[in-house]
Amino acid sequence: MRSKSALKNILANLILQITAAISGLILPRFFIIAYGSTMNGMIVSVTQFISYMALVEAGVSAASIVGLYKPLADNNIVEVNRILSATKRFYYRSGIFYIALLVILVAAYPLLVKNQIDEGLTRFMIIILASSNIVDYFFLGKYKVLLMANQKGYDVHSEKVADNEFKVTMTINAEAAQIAANSAVATIEEENCPITPLNKKNTVVVIRSNQMGNGEEELGKALLKGFIYALSQQDTLPSTILFYNSGAYITCEESASIEDLKSLEAQGVEILTCGTCLNFYGLTDKLQVGEITNMYVIAEKMTQADLIVQP
Repeated sequence: MRSKSALKNILANLILQITAAISGLILPRFFIIAYGSTMNGMIVSVTQFISYMALVEAGVSAASIVGLYKPLADNNIVEVNRILSATKRFYYRSGIFYIALLVILVAAYPLLVKNQIDEGLTRFMIIILASSNIVDYFFLGKYKVLLMANQKGYDVHSEKVADNEFKVTMTINAEAAQIAANSAVATIEEENCPITPLNKKNTVVVIRSNQMGNGEEELGKALLKGFIYALSQQDTLPSTILFYNSGAYITCEESASIEDLKSLEAQGVEILTCGTCLNFYGLTDKLQVGEITNMYVIAEKMTQADLIVQP
């Protein structure tokens, strides 16, 4: 089904390009014969102005298409709808700016050619030539973005193998692979790509209690949960998170932060929990994320850290 859809889209786009090319050859001559070279020159110059005005789109479609690739591959409808809603808002704002520029063009351009072409006809032609972009901004833009993004024929998955070593797998679906093979434009190779560290600091987060700060226990637990979630959303993540004393509860069953910690671990953050502490609290069999460690490793991690964060 997807290959048929892709083939139909390619065929339709080819027909559109051929039609546009033929129109570009025929219409100028038609306008020159029917309305004179002055009208043709006006259409060409107005079209040029409109192409400059279209810059208000500011790359929204390209950014949205890239953003839609992963949620479409994962069939994440909620994320797709979120991106399309944001795209619609950006298109709407771009459309407002576009109309403002169009009003200025409609008012000013006829004054430049008032002795050559009727002002009313000039304004009418400007509006007609600009109407397709208006329709895109206010009605069709987000749907075009979705259709273009949904033709993606591959998925990308990354897996950490070791420190500074990741395995990146690109899977091409059968239909896309067949198209690539027929067009002889795709080559699939395995290649080692070294990762060069960008002077990243060795940051270690130390959590030594099941609550943050002193005071009400319920408030302290809520604050710690919020801190771990906020940590998972940072652009620069810590290298290691150490849990000891009652902090060992945070990596075990019934902890409210398990999913956030798993997210951090999936992004390469080392999660270590004190084995003595787990044994003391009877939690050894309840560990849900990370690995068990000892005080020697904890001391080593802390002494070698560039920065230690203790919430």
